[in-house]
Amino acid sequence: RLVNSGRLSQPCSLAGLALQTPATAGSGLAPGTPCPDAPHGSGWLLGALGGRFCLLTIGSAQAAAVAGLRQVHADSPEAVARYGDGNTYLVRPDQHVAARFAGRGMADIAAAWQRALGFDPDRQLPAS
Repeated sequence: RLVNSGRLSQPCSLAGLALQTPATAGSGLAPGTPCPDAPHGSGWLLGALGGRFCLLTIGSAQAAAVAGLRQVHADSPEAVARYGDGNTYLVRPDQHVAARFAGRGMADIAAAWQRALGFDPDRQLPAS
């Protein structure tokens, strides 16, 4: 539960912020949660995440490609146990979950990405 940032500390949660897209039914990491690490290829999953938005698919999950989003697939038993088989995550550059999807298409992923960038298409602007 602790992250190694050169000193022992607990990761912050961004849960409840308007930039996160609420998760649909199912289980897995909640939006706003920091991403846990897991073995990935010859390294670690957090090494493949961060620095820019990316789409993370877990285990049996398959997601449509979204232009401009780096895609990472993790299927180690540890990643499946920590993230939930079949889930797709939009991960922020700071390695926090911006959205969690189960079987969502490109339009839903693109909308969550826009929301994470501060654009919410459902928000009504005041009349001038």
